[in-house]
Amino acid sequence: MMEVMLKVLDELQEPEFRRLKCKLSELAVDEGYDRIPRGPLELASKEQVASLLLDYYPEDYAVELTQHALKAINKRRLSCYLVKHLAAARNTCFTVKPAEAIRNHSCHLSWVFRTVLLFTTWYLRNKKS
Repeated sequence: MMEVMLKVLDELQEPEFRRLKCKLSELAVDEGYDRIPRGPLELASKEQVASLLLDYYPEDYAVELTQHALKAINKRRLSCYLVKHLAAARNTCFTVKPAEAIRNHSCHLSWVFRTVLLFTTWYLRNKKS
């Protein structure tokens, strides 16, 4: 679990990582959990942030909060990467609600859409009349 979290955090540039830490300190958490204090998060390295998440929350909830924070800083692809690789690391499938499944597949669908759009644009520009 720690490895997957670190892979995701390593993909962030420093400004993005600072924004993620800020979002993590602002996110509303479920009843029964405490928010990670801003102080330890501000000074934390990527390894320390992953460790703090896993210390404060159960694994699944830490992943959920990380997903919300990644989406909040407009890193949806990394959010999808996190879920996909965590499932692979566990060698299991997540049980997903239908609406959540659509959101998770939207990463793939948007990639397909962009690819088709790019190819169509290229084709129309290079088409010989």
